[in-house]
Amino acid sequence: MAVRTIVVVRVIFLLSVSVATATTELWAPDFKNCGLPASAAKFWEMSGIIIDNVNKDEQLLKLAWSIENLPNCSLAPLAALALSRQLGLELVYAGHGCQDMDSALLDKFHRLSTAARRWSGPPVEEYSKHGMSPLEWEVHVLTKKLWVMTTTHVDNFRSITAKLPDYTPLVSPATVCIRGATYLAQESLVFAHFVWGHFYPVFVAVTKAGFLHRQTGLIFADRPFMCPRSSWLSFYGLLFDELPSFDETCAGATAVVDLDETVPIMAHYTEELQGYEPSTRDRSTWQRHLAHCNWRPVLNRLARERLGEKPTVGFKVVYLRRGTVGAVGRVGETVAHRNILNDAAVGKALATLGDNRPGQLVTVLSETTDKPWHEQVRLAATANVILGLHGSALAAIELWMPGGGILVSVMSPSICECRFAYCAASNEGRAFLYVLATMPGANCQLGGRWLEQGGVGDDFEAPELHWPSRVQDLVATIYREGFFSFSRVFDYSQLVAGLRTVFAEQEGSPQEGLLPLSTRFRSWAQERGHPSACGGKALQMIDSGVENSEEVSPQGNNNSSSNNNNPGEFPQGPGAQDEKIWGDIAKESFEACSDAMIEKHMQVNFAVIPPNDLIEQGSVSLPGDAEKHPVLLKTSLVTMFKIRCSSCTHPWAKLFDSIIGFDNFLVLYLPMQCKPFLENYGVTKRLILIHLFSVYLALLTAAFEGSPSRVASQQSWVPPPLTDILHDQVFVLEIADQLVPDVVEFQSTSRDRTDRNLAQARQKILDTGRLLDTTLRELSASHRMCMSDNSHKSKGQPCESIPRAVSMVEKLTLRPSSLQGNSFQQHLFLISHLQANNVDLGNCGKNEDVAEFSQELSKLAEIVSDASVDILKELQPVSSTVPERSHMPPSSWEEIFPGATVDGAFWESSSSQVPVDIFKLRNVCIRDLSDVTSYTLLPGDSVPLGRRLELITFGLSPSAAERFTLDPNSRFLTTHSARDATTAVAKLVRNASFLSGLSLFWYDGHLSSLRCPDCSNIDHHMQDDAMVDWITYFFGNFSSVRQVVTNMHASEGELRPKKWFSQLVDAVAADIAPVDRMRKGETICFEEVVLNFMQRLSNCRTCSFYSDNSLFEGYSLRPVLDWVRQSVWRAQGTETGTASCQQQHSLLPCVVAFGRQSEGPTKPRTWLNLQEAADQTNATVIDFRHFDSFGDEVLAMKATRLMLTVVGAHQAAALFMRPGSTWVELSCGKVVAQQWGQAWPKIFAALQVNHIHLEAADCKEPPIKSAETAWLPVHRHPLVEMLAISESEQVSVCNSRQLCIFRSNGGSSSTLGKPIEVPGVGLLRDTLTQWCSELPVFENQHLRSLLLRCMDWGQDCQSVDDEVGAIYRQRGSFWDKIHCALIKPMGEISEASLRSKRWTTDRAVADGLLTAPKEALAEMRRLAEATTCLRDQPWSL
Repeated sequence: MAVRTIVVVRVIFLLSVSVATATTELWAPDFKNCGLPASAAKFWEMSGIIIDNVNKDEQLLKLAWSIENLPNCSLAPLAALALSRQLGLELVYAGHGCQDMDSALLDKFHRLSTAARRWSGPPVEEYSKHGMSPLEWEVHVLTKKLWVMTTTHVDNFRSITAKLPDYTPLVSPATVCIRGATYLAQESLVFAHFVWGHFYPVFVAVTKAGFLHRQTGLIFADRPFMCPRSSWLSFYGLLFDELPSFDETCAGATAVVDLDETVPIMAHYTEELQGYEPSTRDRSTWQRHLAHCNWRPVLNRLARERLGEKPTVGFKVVYLRRGTVGAVGRVGETVAHRNILNDAAVGKALATLGDNRPGQLVTVLSETTDKPWHEQVRLAATANVILGLHGSALAAIELWMPGGGILVSVMSPSICECRFAYCAASNEGRAFLYVLATMPGANCQLGGRWLEQGGVGDDFEAPELHWPSRVQDLVATIYREGFFSFSRVFDYSQLVAGLRTVFAEQEGSPQEGLLPLSTRFRSWAQERGHPSACGGKALQMIDSGVENSEEVSPQGNNNSSSNNNNPGEFPQGPGAQDEKIWGDIAKESFEACSDAMIEKHMQVNFAVIPPNDLIEQGSVSLPGDAEKHPVLLKTSLVTMFKIRCSSCTHPWAKLFDSIIGFDNFLVLYLPMQCKPFLENYGVTKRLILIHLFSVYLALLTAAFEGSPSRVASQQSWVPPPLTDILHDQVFVLEIADQLVPDVVEFQSTSRDRTDRNLAQARQKILDTGRLLDTTLRELSASHRMCMSDNSHKSKGQPCESIPRAVSMVEKLTLRPSSLQGNSFQQHLFLISHLQANNVDLGNCGKNEDVAEFSQELSKLAEIVSDASVDILKELQPVSSTVPERSHMPPSSWEEIFPGATVDGAFWESSSSQVPVDIFKLRNVCIRDLSDVTSYTLLPGDSVPLGRRLELITFGLSPSAAERFTLDPNSRFLTTHSARDATTAVAKLVRNASFLSGLSLFWYDGHLSSLRCPDCSNIDHHMQDDAMVDWITYFFGNFSSVRQVVTNMHASEGELRPKKWFSQLVDAVAADIAPVDRMRKGETICFEEVVLNFMQRLSNCRTCSFYSDNSLFEGYSLRPVLDWVRQSVWRAQGTETGTASCQQQHSLLPCVVAFGRQSEGPTKPRTWLNLQEAADQTNATVIDFRHFDSFGDEVLAMKATRLMLTVVGAHQAAALFMRPGSTWVELSCGKVVAQQWGQAWPKIFAALQVNHIHLEAADCKEPPIKSAETAWLPVHRHPLVEMLAISESEQVSVCNSRQLCIFRSNGGSSSTLGKPIEVPGVGLLRDTLTQWCSELPVFENQHLRSLLLRCMDWGQDCQSVDDEVGAIYRQRGSFWDKIHCALIKPMGEISEASLRSKRWTTDRAVADGLLTAPKEALAEMRRLAEATTCLRDQPWSL
């Protein structure tokens, strides 16, 4: 058999792999840290035996197991490789040997294979283009392409079947031998062939033989789906309690059942099985096939009984989207291709059929088959209507559906498939309707005269299985426009109208005598001209393939009187409407590709290769250093060009020749978003434009790379226009080679949205969070009123009682026992306590955990509710209604550091200077928008920004308002109200709190990455959220500060870092004034307030804020940090540390080591030989995560004189060290300088803590990076230049901060939900400075004003609707934001920044594991020996 041959070939290949032995005189290992030297030497001497041969040497394997887990042993990766090969062979033998693969062994194999990649000796393994070794690839094929059974599958099967109810048995149990295999099962190992060709024939045969009983056991004598052993065998759990077994001799069987190999008929067979093809045209075979299909109703009855499903009233409609588990990816296919192209619109239209309330007539679900086997069956067995794209497992799932059901299969363009409908509708008593939704031109009249006569009589004509009838023609039709043609747009209007009609007939009608749903729908459709199909076994509904189009007649002519087609005749090939659809799709794919090239960074990477420096890698010639860019090869589309010039004197040609050279090859790596376009649309004008545009971007990138002197010469360079390249034929491109990576596997992103427990738990969490927010907000407002109204003090209600009440409520929220549980429960707590918005708990843990925690939250809600009522009763005289205000005095402002400038954003150099955005403002309000701007992720987001604060000013002049155009990533959004906008002002400040005197406003989330759902980074909190506020207060010369108002709602954060930062802020603020916490949803108006809008100090290059004399003459960071340090020391001065620490240490250690040893896999930077360094320096190893309190950490760091650590290892703790202490940091110096800049060396200098860098072992070179910020005149920036290749209406808009491009898409806002803002009259800036005068003048001032407001919102705004004046979070309204670039501040001309992804550091390099070499260890020993410890360190400070 073909399957058996494949197995033999694969195993022989594995046994014949020959890899060079590791033992060589040119490379000698270091046996140090490898256990016993003699054992390590023995392993090294004999390792070639394990690596090159498949036989086991137990002694050597035992040595390998003892070595592989030694992290500092140089032979550990080699041992891991040897062991992974042995385990891999065991797994492969098990998989191909008809056994279940051991899941624990699989996990161990993957772990060892990963560890083996760290081998630094001579090469001993070969890796394929997929980045896998031969054994890894074979295991991948078994587990992800053949879906082989594992021990986990077996355990799950037994657990599930043990709980399933019984069903009515047919006769008696037996141990049955199944002999033979259907042609269908032999033809392919995909899921549909398993269900049709394996499971269903066995079900029919066993039932007919009288052995259908849950205690029956099956023994298969033939290999398909048994060897390798498919995990789909679990579906037999619907019938039997034990999994089938494989034995070619059928030993132990008490009965034998022989399968009819020729039925069912489902496919034309491959060349290997061509001898079976005549059976598809044999009359007796067809008769047996249709009789075989008649058992469908029995299967549905058994399925419902086995799953415990009772009869229900009403209908279930399922929109079945394509799953990925068990799916075999076709060449060139992406997840998007697996669904109907207008997927969202179809789902929304179907949803209108039912409102999903308990007890309603119609329930509508959107599902995939990515479920356990029994839930897949349950979904189909209880569904009355299923709709999906052909190829979405419809053929496999139809078997389980009930009588009277309807299955709607949306066909690919210009094809029709009848093979499944013949069987589905063969049993007339089932009354099943198979609907073929086709486009015009698809011929479904395939059944032939014999089938049309009821399958009786002598006039036999074999039914055609599909049209076109030849398989090669069918495939060619599907691939006509590339694989994208497999899917299409579906006009759902007729289908939805018909279903709505027949559902309405059911409502209120007596059930007796009512025809089945399928019969009534067929009648409705045929009355409107939709023909029967497939010999009367199906219904064909023709739609235009255009969403919401006019109803199309069965001939596809829109009922036009000019149509000359006779009934039954179908136009051949795509019509004009069809071509228009594909033209629109090609345009969208083209725009998606060009957009992706210039996202936040230019996405085009490149390599220059001399002709004699090519190597073969996979199927494309790549540069010799390609191994340095493995990510590029997996995530990019690679094209190699040979380019020559046709106009060699043109400036573009001269630039190309000087930096790339016409003699060389240019390899371009394009983003994966270009894949659909490059795969599907051939050599067209658009393809040429994409290639020319990518060459243009590569030239711009290369122009700003190289030596500082060379780049400096480019700073005033103005590139020629892109149109010269597009239209003047400067370049002639020849594609030398191309690589479009295949999709190896897919990961499921679908979730079960119907779990009621999860929904209820989520609602409890939200309700609890809202209750907490409301209670704390009311208490805070009462406190502010009390402070401003001295009359209350005379009534015996001192204002100080209110903060105690607030503290009481906050402490109540910390009492749930769940808080002492796992990190998942802590995360839920933080959501309930710190966030009252839409929460997606899909990744938060098991549903039972959520439900259990929700009960705890219910108790918490009751406690807080009772407590808040009592507290507010006591404060009733204070809690009088705040008087509403309809006006505010005009706002004013002044700069704290007038005229000061600092270097720009962290990726820029000192060539870009920005003003210092720190102000004292009068008569302004701040509104917390965190509850209404807390967003879930959108496609393409890395983090959802949101969680905004709004600064509201009153009556500022346009020029003054322009000064408050903030960085688009700032947490603050500014709204300027005109003086005469009394209605708008009243709405803004209604029920606001008013604070008199001078306030400092301190908030978190200055940096956008600190506003993701669970982000909280101590380093960024200290530098980006706190440092400028400390500097401002220290040098601000403020005569008196009434209060420090804090807002810490930028994210829920992780509990420990968030708490750490809050305690640090409170400790410093306590030295200034009382702290007043702003609550979510509050509005506070200030008489005077100091605000800092600086977005980022961390990762700076020249670091002005950290440099002497930068803000003003005499400025220094040293006294600021000394004051902060002393403030924290004073705040912790009365604490004596925990009792446990006192018992363990009578003296605090002064030499400590920390290696990020408890970090997760995302950013490890773990010190591998930490313990070795600690042993040599007599250092105490600590872990900051294990300190019991903030105070313990402060005490420990004050006592520390020498810290040994790695880069990014909680450097903020140095804030608590004494001046003169030493911080030693192991890192890769060049990578650190490029990724993190000079911030921390300067901070250490200001702290007067010695900072010593020690170079780690095996450091890699950082990538090429621009030496200076690239700035281009806005009219020559790629964002503006790309307008030349756009086919849609686009506009460019500037303000003082950024340049943005918007595209008109003719969309609609109806599907986007609630807008984030509808700016009112007087709140939009109607008269604004026209920035970027080089761009065309914007005539539509209303639209321009809306687009500018969208830019103020940064990434939170993606589209605007200029008809209703609304701003939306998602794209899809009338104007979509495409991309933006920063404008050079304070520039003489308008220039925009040019950034390239090529210039960013690979985080895999920056966050790599670190090892201290011998030289670094020696220096650490020297420093430790020279360190003088203070021997009488008291715990108290």
